[in-house]
Amino acid sequence: TTCVTGLSVINVGEQLSMTGQIILISLIQLGGLGITTFSTFILILAGKRLSMQNEFSMMDAYGLKKVKGVKPLICWTVALTFFIELLCACSLLNCYLHPVDGQAYPMEKAVFYSIFHSVSVFCHAGFSLHHDSFVSFVNDWRFLRTVDATVAVSSLGFIVLYNLLTIKWWKINRMERGKLTLHSKLALITTVIITATGLIGHTLLEWNNAFAQMGISEKLS
Repeated sequence: TTCVTGLSVINVGEQLSMTGQIILISLIQLGGLGITTFSTFILILAGKRLSMQNEFSMMDAYGLKKVKGVKPLICWTVALTFFIELLCACSLLNCYLHPVDGQAYPMEKAVFYSIFHSVSVFCHAGFSLHHDSFVSFVNDWRFLRTVDATVAVSSLGFIVLYNLLTIKWWKINRMERGKLTLHSKLALITTVIITATGLIGHTLLEWNNAFAQMGISEKLS
């Protein structure tokens, strides 16, 4: 569960107790952040200084050129993770409380389901508490777009997000504004190419097969 998997031999939502589900999502969260990042964050909270070896290990993992940038980057990484997951959970909560199809979930269940699936989606774990995964939300574009957006953002990686969010786009002077790193450019271009290729290929192959009974808007969505 600390790796990208999504494979389960049991129905997580029905066969695991609440405690088991909490343990599962906790392990997924640890895997998403990375054990090294999480342990370093704990050391920072405890007020301990990183050893030189640990600092260089983090520099190598994140591609940093300056040791002094490790501590704020780790804190930023953890904070950004929780912030994006919170946004995703709030959006999913609205879907559970105001579903397009079916009956609204009780508040406590809706909150837990929102948090669980937010972490699972952000960390690309693929686990769901629903017996049919997200099939029952096939007509809820809010739910699906929330999942899509969260997966897309988290797929870019923390370094790319850090680069994008620290650029002062409103500045005219390039020196003051900052720029995209080579890593960020490659990640963004590759993401667009792979996504577009998969979208076009999947649409063409399934247009008259799996999508045969759907309307044009449903096929494109």
